[in-house]
Amino acid sequence: NRAKGSGSWEIGEKGSELQGAGIDHTAGALNPKWDEPYANLGLLKTQQQDFPAAVEALREALKRKPGTAGTAINLGNALKDTGAPDEAVAAYRQALGPGPHQAAAHNNIGAVLFERDLAEAVANFQRAAEIDPGFAAAQLNLGRGLFRLGRLEEAAAALTRAVALDPKSSGAAVMLANTLRDLDQPDWNPTAETLRKLESYLFANDDSP
Repeated sequence: NRAKGSGSWEIGEKGSELQGAGIDHTAGALNPKWDEPYANLGLLKTQQQDFPAAVEALREALKRKPGTAGTAINLGNALKDTGAPDEAVAAYRQALGPGPHQAAAHNNIGAVLFERDLAEAVANFQRAAEIDPGFAAAQLNLGRGLFRLGRLEEAAAALTRAVALDPKSSGAAVMLANTLRDLDQPDWNPTAETLRKLESYLFANDDSP
């Protein structure tokens, strides 16, 4: 279950869903190998935006059950939100083994590294897109990174895939239009739905009187 996000980044993956309405701390304390109460508590604290408490709970969950990819991604997200990018990347790397969370882990690593090591960020976006070609957020982020590197033709290809995968993404449509403009390719022929989203985005962000 990928979190689509509404900000400039499609930051990837919620990991495992919250299971059960309540948190039984006693059960977790009695069974030192039972990670689920702490994983659930970490998700709950994340939803409440209490990120330090989320980090503490998710670390305890991973201590009890190392290598749980969904929990590792949730920990990385919480660490990112506490302003600890290096620790976030380290947590995401724990989810890089074979399994359904691998593409999201690469995408999230790329997002954290984007302003710090652009080439490494793009490499992670590329890996995410290779693992899961249908991952629209990874294609969008790859396009953004390639655009920043000046690799416009590759950026246009990635952004075209992002728009095809998610025609309702105004961000992908705008980025693709900008890239094709810089490539001097004004003959882009978007679908009616993509064009409507693009126009809606431009009107919503028009600061003219």
